[in-house]
Formats: sequence, structure tokens, C-alpha cells
Amino acid sequence: MFCVKEAIHHSRYRGFNFLKSQPQRKYSNKIIQGDDSKIKEQESKIAIISGAGGKTAQTPILKLREAGYKVIALTGSEGNEKHNSEFIQYVKVDRNQLDNRDYVVGAVKHGLDQLNVTTCAKFVGVNLIGGSIAVSKKELARMNFDIPMVFFESVSQLGRDVAGSTSLLQISSIAATINGDSDCTYAGLKKKTDEHLLGLFLQGGRAIALRPGIILPNPTMDGRVNMGHDYSPEQFCNWKFLPIIGSGKQIQQPVGEECLYLAGINALESDEMEGIIVNAVGPSTMTQKQLFAFFNSKAKYFMHISPELAMELANNVPLGRLAPYSAKMFAVLDDDKSKNAPIEAEDFNRLLKGTPKAIHEVYDPNKVIVGRKAPIGKHCSMIGRYVLTTNPLSSMLFLGNLGRHFSSTTISQISEEDRLRSENSS
Repeated sequence: MFCVKEAIHHSRYRGFNFLKSQPQRKYSNKIIQGDDSKIKEQESKIAIISGAGGKTAQTPILKLREAGYKVIALTGSEGNEKHNSEFIQYVKVDRNQLDNRDYVVGAVKHGLDQLNVTTCAKFVGVNLIGGSIAVSKKELARMNFDIPMVFFESVSQLGRDVAGSTSLLQISSIAATINGDSDCTYAGLKKKTDEHLLGLFLQGGRAIALRPGIILPNPTMDGRVNMGHDYSPEQFCNWKFLPIIGSGKQIQQPVGEECLYLAGINALESDEMEGIIVNAVGPSTMTQKQLFAFFNSKAKYFMHISPELAMELANNVPLGRLAPYSAKMFAVLDDDKSKNAPIEAEDFNRLLKGTPKAIHEVYDPNKVIVGRKAPIGKHCSMIGRYVLTTNPLSSMLFLGNLGRHFSSTTISQISEEDRLRSENSS
């Protein structure tokens, strides 16, 4: 058994800049703290979350706390350490070092030391890091395979020293729809990560990979909705035209974030030992058209952007939903009708121990306030910079392709059937 304090003092793990010890404080953040009456203290359960600096980490932290875990939250953001207490420790990390196993092990050990933990009965790692857009395929691989696997391998390594059992949970964003149905780099990396995860040696625990549909974060107290990426459906809630890729008939199965993380924690808490990959989709089976119409009762028309135009933008100036995986996914579902079918959710419902919330149970479409607007100006600026900084021949080819593909853009009227089905989609 190692001594955490001595190990940290001895090595500092390749320049890891540990936070200075802070006096223990109670939470001031109600979102993270939750209802104290619901939290059953069990000091023998420790959870480590990677990518804990963003808003998306608040719900899993809360759910883990309510399940009795103390939480070590690895974050690249400043300021979260003000919420440190005897139940949660935010550890500031250098994002550029997250593919260095010694560094990640050191970060987790520092969190254990701050929580005064040397041994525990249960040790779990939850990965939230990943992304669909990067400057290169190498960086995309780093975000979606290298960093998650270093994190999981680090947790597994430490678990053998400090814990009775170790389990791992991977959240693979929107992978339910794209894995196996797209040849894009992002889809391949997601699939590779999930499969590699199940091959890791774990002491007394299990590995779980959840592949969600579109994740529906809870609205804020004032009703604002922010799905966390550009060009998401709620950003067009006040538009007369709704931009969609291809036919708009591609099936979408959004899932609420609370249901997603509760199912994941239930899987971690289970006595089962077998690793699993589960499609985590909700009960609202909607088309792309219906998903966009759900948030906008006043829009009159759909604007059908061709997959070719979407791909041209995605390959050169990707932004949010206009990413290579997205354009390819919608094209595949249009071209092969056999693949455009609802994904079976029996295993997810079993993990959740119930039925997930439908989209209208998460959002009231009549009260949605957009969290951030569609970044049209930002995207136009990106296109301008690309044209001005790329060699003239490539710029002319790019602009020519944009014009040629834009000419195939079509308009269709939003039908009452779309509206009714989007409002009654469960």
C-alpha cells in the first residue's frame, strides 16, 4: 500500500502544478451541493471525473454525491477550487499534459491526499473528455482516444493500490447514432475507445461505455436551454427558417442528461462484472425536422442544406453541428433507409431501472429561451479568414464549391404533422 502524501512529495510528476491546500469549506454552490438530506455519506467510495470544468459536469457530480461518492474533479478551468470541501476536490490540471500517465496519476493522488484518503472500498473513473472538431486528425485522436485511455489506465493503475474494486464509465457523445454507420475519423475513434476500454484489467469492477443520442441538458433556472454546441436546435427557436441537413427525415433519439448519468451510476453500483457498451437513447423518436420544429412553433419553412455543402464547410471551417461526422451521418441515413431506424434502448432502460424522460418532459417548447444564438457572424468570419489565408487556388476551389452546392439548397413548408409529432413524440 502506498503513502499518498509521500508519493506526491517525492515526485511532483513531471512538473504537475498542484493546488495549494485550501481550508475545508462547505459548499456554496447549490447546483453541485444538492440536497444534503439526500446525500448518504459513505467515505469508502471515491469517484474521479475528467473534464470537470464545464457546465456538463455539474449533473454527474451531483448524482455521484447523492450516490455516496466523494469526488475528485480534474479541471482545466480556474476558480472551481473555491467549491472544495471534505466531499469534493477540484484539481487544476494542465490540458496539455493529460496524455501523460504519470501526470494524471499525480493529479489523482493529489486529490486523494486533499480528501485524506489512503484506501477505499470502491474507486471509479468517469470520463467526460472528447470532441468532434479538431485542427488535425492527430489532435482529434488525442482528444477522443489518447486522453480518455490515459485517464482510464491511470484510474485502473491506482485502483489496484488503493481500492477493493475499480470501475470505469465512458460517456461517448452522440455515438449511438454514428458508430458503425459512418467512416469518419471521429466515429472510428469513439468506437476504438469504447472497445479498448472493455479490454482493460479491472480489479473487482467493470467498464461501461454509454453511447448517447443528442444529450438534453437541464434548462437553467430562468428557462435557458444550451445544448453546449453551435448550430444546435434551440438556437433557432425564433427563426422563420429552420436549417437542416439533407432530407430532415433522419431519426434522432435525444436523451436527458439526468437519465444518462443516473443509468451510468447505476451500472457502476451494480454487482455485475461484465463490461458493456450501451446505446443510451431516450423515448422521443423524432426526425431531424421534428427536433428543430419542437423548439419553434412560429417557423414556416425548412431550409434543406445539401450534405455536400455541409461537408465542404465541415472539412474546411467546421463549427459545432457542422462537423464532418454530422454531415456524413445525415448523408448515410438518407442514402441507406435501412439504417434510418430507431435504435433499440432495452439495455439502457434496464440500467436506468425505468423509462427515460421524453423531450417534452425535459423542455417546455413554449417557454424555451435560447442560451446562445446561432453563430452565423462567427462562421462568416471563419470563412473569410480561411479564404484570405489559404493559397489562391484552394480559396477559389472552396468558394466555387460553396456556390455550386448552395445552388442545390431547397425550401419546404413545415407541415402540421411535423408540429404535432414533435410535440407528442414520446
